[in-house]
Amino acid sequence: MTCRNCRTECRKFGKTRKGQQRYRCCQCFKTYSEPRNEHLGGMYTAPETVEQIVSLFVEGCSIRSIERLTGAHQVTILKVLELAGRRCERLMEATIRNVPVKDVQCDEMWGFVYCKEKRNVTGDPERGDA
Repeated sequence: MTCRNCRTECRKFGKTRKGQQRYRCCQCFKTYSEPRNEHLGGMYTAPETVEQIVSLFVEGCSIRSIERLTGAHQVTILKVLELAGRRCERLMEATIRNVPVKDVQCDEMWGFVYCKEKRNVTGDPERGDA
């Protein structure tokens, strides 16, 4: 490993509390740790565990059942799902373009403004079912 300041070779200098190798520059005496994994946005979670989390979610498992099966924390599972969702969105935006739409079907799209239709005693067309 080379020093970020003076660009000289660093020597091994013990380990961190988590067991990562530390290095120390012989010129400026700065200490550095090995860089983190950047394959999943800096997460420490193993790629196999991430793959298992995503596959279980696709199969329809809940967050708590994924937690029981994989041993990962709920927050970690939610971060993995958020990361997978962002990457899927980027993939869709990059690949699906200029698709002609003929028919659009909206099931059970209903709402009301201020009150429901049967309570609209004034007959105001701006109020009621939508």
